[in-house]
Amino acid sequence: MSPSDRQRLITCTCAAFALALGVVTVFGWMTGNAVLVMVRPQWSPMVLNTAIGFILGGTALLAAATDHRLARNVASLLAVLLALLAVEELVVLLFDISPALSLPDLHRSLQPGYPRPGRMAPNTALCFLLFGAALWGYTRCAAGAISLWVQRAAVAVLAIGLLGIVGYSLQLEYLYGWSGVVRMAIHTGIGMVVLGIGLWNLARIDADRVWAAKGNEVTSVYRIATVLSVVIAMSAGIGGFALMQNQVEQQVRDALTTMTADRIGAFEQTIEDRSTRAEVVAESGTLALALRTLASQDGAGLAPLHTWAGRLVGRGFSSISVRTSGGHYQLMGQPVSQAFSVPMRGRNLGRLLWDDGYFLQRTLPVRDGAGIAGWLTTEQPMAALDQLIARTNHVGESGEMVVCGPGAGSSMACFPMRNRPLPGTIRRIVAGQRLPMSHALAGETGSKIAFYFMQHRVLAAYGTISDTGLGMVVKRDISEIYGPIRDRF
Repeated sequence: MSPSDRQRLITCTCAAFALALGVVTVFGWMTGNAVLVMVRPQWSPMVLNTAIGFILGGTALLAAATDHRLARNVASLLAVLLALLAVEELVVLLFDISPALSLPDLHRSLQPGYPRPGRMAPNTALCFLLFGAALWGYTRCAAGAISLWVQRAAVAVLAIGLLGIVGYSLQLEYLYGWSGVVRMAIHTGIGMVVLGIGLWNLARIDADRVWAAKGNEVTSVYRIATVLSVVIAMSAGIGGFALMQNQVEQQVRDALTTMTADRIGAFEQTIEDRSTRAEVVAESGTLALALRTLASQDGAGLAPLHTWAGRLVGRGFSSISVRTSGGHYQLMGQPVSQAFSVPMRGRNLGRLLWDDGYFLQRTLPVRDGAGIAGWLTTEQPMAALDQLIARTNHVGESGEMVVCGPGAGSSMACFPMRNRPLPGTIRRIVAGQRLPMSHALAGETGSKIAFYFMQHRVLAAYGTISDTGLGMVVKRDISEIYGPIRDRF
C-alpha cells in the first residue's frame, strides 16, 4: 500500500468514526438513552446539533477523500452547511438567544440545570467552523495550493479537542467553563481529535506532492517541527494554567473555609446570647408567682403579668406570651408569622423563624419550688444575623451564605438566599450529587467543588452550627473564581 493510499484509508476511517459518533448520539437523544448522550452521569451531554455536525463533517470528509468530482462537490456542500451551522451557534452564544433550532424542550431532560438547553459549546462551534472552512477550501482550491493551511486548521481542531478532553481528566475548569454556558462533551472532544487527524491526513496527500520537489528531508523537518510546536505550546499552556488554577482555587478555598468558620461562630454566639437572655427571663421569681396567681384565679390576675412584661420593653424582645393550665396569654408585642420556621435541637432548643429577618423563638418552663408554674414563649429579632448574611452576600458577584435545617424526607428547609429571596425547601441531592448543605446537615465540615441547587458549579465551604441541627454553606460560583484565568486564557 502506497503512502497516499494509507493516508486516504486513515482519513476514511476517521470520517466513518465521526459519522458513527453523530448517528449514535442522535439515536441516544431520540430514545432517551443517557449513556449514549452523556457517557457518564454528571458529564456534559453532546447536544443534538453537535451530533448533526459530526454527521455532516464525517460524511464530507469521507466524500473529500475520493477523487471523484461529484463526491468532492458533495463534500464542498456539506462543508458549507457545517460552517453555517457553526456560525449560527456562535451567533446564538454571542447574543444570548435560544432559537427553536436548539430544540430546548428535547434537551431539558438531560440538561435540567442549563439556562439554555440545547446550545452547542463555543469551542465545539469553533472547531466545526475551522473544519468546514478548511474542508471547503480543500475541495475548491487547486491541489496543493491550500493543503498546508488545511493542515494548520486540522492541528487547531485537534488541539481544541484535546483541550476539551484534558478539561475532564485534569478538571481544568477554565478550559471548558469560559463561555459560562456549557462545556464540550468528552466524546465531542474525542470526535474533534479524530476529525483533526482525518483532515490532517487528507491534506497530507496533496502536501506530499508539494514537498516532493523539495525532498523528503524538508517534509519530515516541517512535520516534526509542527508537531513539536503544538506539543510544546499545549504543554506549556496547560501547565501554566493548571498552576494558576490550583493557586486560585486554594486561595479561595482557604478564604471560604475561614469565612464559614467565622460566620458559624458568630451565628452560634448570637443564638447563645439570645437564648441566655430568654432563660434569665424564664427564671424570674416574679413571673413564677404571677403565673401561680393567674392559674388559681382562672385568668383574672393578668395585671401583674402585664406590669412584669412592661419592664422588658426595649430589651430585645419582640413578643412575650405565657401559658398555664388556664390558657395562653399574649403579654407583649405580636408573634411573627410562622409561615417558615426550622426547629433547633440541642441545648438551645427552640425554633429559628423567618419574617423579613431572623427571629429566635424559645418556649421555656417557668419553675418555682413547687415545680413548673407555666410556660414562657419569647421571640427575639436577630438583626446581627441579617447583617452578617447581607455582608457575605456582597462578597464578589456570587458570594452567598446559606442556612438550612432538616426538612421532610430528603429535603432541606432553607432560609432566603442571595438569588432566592423567599425561604423554602430544597432537595438534598440534585442531578445525582449531594449538595454541600447535605454534608453540613450530616455533621460534616469541609469544602468542595460541587453542583449548587440551581445546578451550576460552585466552590463551597460548609459546616454545622453547633448542636442546633442547622447547617451553613458559604459559596462562590466557579465561573467567577476562574474569571481572571478565563480572561488570561
